[in-house]
Amino acid sequence: MIKFFRKIRQNVLSQGKTGKYFKYAVGEIVLVVIGILIALQINNWNENRKILNQETQIYEELKSDLLLTKKDRLQVISKNKEVIQSNQQLLNAIGNKKPYSDTMYSLFANVGEDFKIFPKTSAFENLKNSGLNILSNDSLRISITNLFQLELKRLVDATGMKSADMMQKLFPYQFKYLYADTNKQTNL
Repeated sequence: MIKFFRKIRQNVLSQGKTGKYFKYAVGEIVLVVIGILIALQINNWNENRKILNQETQIYEELKSDLLLTKKDRLQVISKNKEVIQSNQQLLNAIGNKKPYSDTMYSLFANVGEDFKIFPKTSAFENLKNSGLNILSNDSLRISITNLFQLELKRLVDATGMKSADMMQKLFPYQFKYLYADTNKQTNL
């Protein structure tokens, strides 16, 4: 291709037609510029495709983290319902002044369990590290940020505070009614 253009250029110059040569030169420059613009467009298209793939991957990771957090939250709710039932049974037993028994011991053990929610945030941390601007939808970016930085932290704080509050109220009864018999041998 280069040899072809070189022959045309030499023929035009050897014939002494400088006007035709300038037209040819302008045409060659236009072709080079068009080639460069096409190459830039292809490069931009490829970069946009990479960014879109990265954004899609981030959305999938966020969805996975949120589904795992939802599963964890449902398990914690279920376990906390069991703790509440044990609490109610224990309060009834204490209120009715029932004597200490293995049932009361297991109720004390159940209410002493602490179940907390630990949100999965690895995808959001990766998103923060790569830059939140990867997400093209502004309102979705704001909602995701609020969810991970505010709402999930509030959920963790709320469950932790309720658990600590419950334990402070429960400990006096545990110390009064629950004791460990160190002389008794247990098989584990």
